[in-house]
Amino acid sequence: MLLVRVRQAERRARTAVRYPSLRLPATYTQRACTNRIACHRKLPVNSSSLPGGRLCEILAGMRRWIVGVIGGDKEVAPSEAREVGGAIAEAGLILCTGGLPGPGGAVKNLSMRGAVGAVSDARAIGFLPTGSGFQPEGHPFQLYVQTNLSSTRRNSFTGLTPDAMIVFPGSRGTLTEMAFAWARATPVWLWRSRDFLRGKRRRHQTPQDHGGTVFDQMADALAILPPEQAYAYSVNVLAEALEQALDKAPDADRRPVDLVRAIITRLGGTSTDHETGYPGRRDDPFSKRRFESEVLRISGERGP
Repeated sequence: MLLVRVRQAERRARTAVRYPSLRLPATYTQRACTNRIACHRKLPVNSSSLPGGRLCEILAGMRRWIVGVIGGDKEVAPSEAREVGGAIAEAGLILCTGGLPGPGGAVKNLSMRGAVGAVSDARAIGFLPTGSGFQPEGHPFQLYVQTNLSSTRRNSFTGLTPDAMIVFPGSRGTLTEMAFAWARATPVWLWRSRDFLRGKRRRHQTPQDHGGTVFDQMADALAILPPEQAYAYSVNVLAEALEQALDKAPDADRRPVDLVRAIITRLGGTSTDHETGYPGRRDDPFSKRRFESEVLRISGERGP
């Protein structure tokens, strides 16, 4: 009976041809699960026999890794932010920011423009601070989450959702997002930003304007999380994580394409069957489930 169930799971996995454009290493682990039964098998892949050197088949339930790019609009070279977004898209990963590929000099928009300009089927997630709904018409590979939240409150989404993060110079919001990422044990790389961020952290430990301190913004971002998530990430936990990230996160002292390769190596490939770090919302118990479904969808959309 056990062998029958495993073979049934393998057969279902082989028929799930949903991810034609995802680049994978020369070998990958096939995982077929039925309830608690799992079967692992190494499958060789001859990329020369595949259209465009791409893997034309991957298991149902697999998603692309998500790379967050965060930062402000000060001390940022626009060309570098665009190149980072483009490198993420060209690698077949999902770019995650708090913006969209529109005008503006902030990292969130520059990296998005770089991604959609690099490849026609760029995958991207943008947590937007206004409106409602999930998928604006006309973006089959991109997910724009209209959070209807303030910029500070949605920082928990941009900090917790990615599987890896690249941090450009920024202010309180960037520090908050980086603290969430480090507290979740997400790999973080600093893009010429360590000294700038340390200066911002020192400045915003005390109130400077109506925006409050960085700790005020952390508390605001925690307010939208479900109770179990809010308990796990307190202001004290985030403050300690921020200090550790500023001290221990490596510098991204390499070309964008090399940095993305390092991220893929660190993550162990270009795809995963794990859920994202998206925490869901306190006021919407089904938001987590909907988001995970949408990420699977944009991971598997066919390019033109």
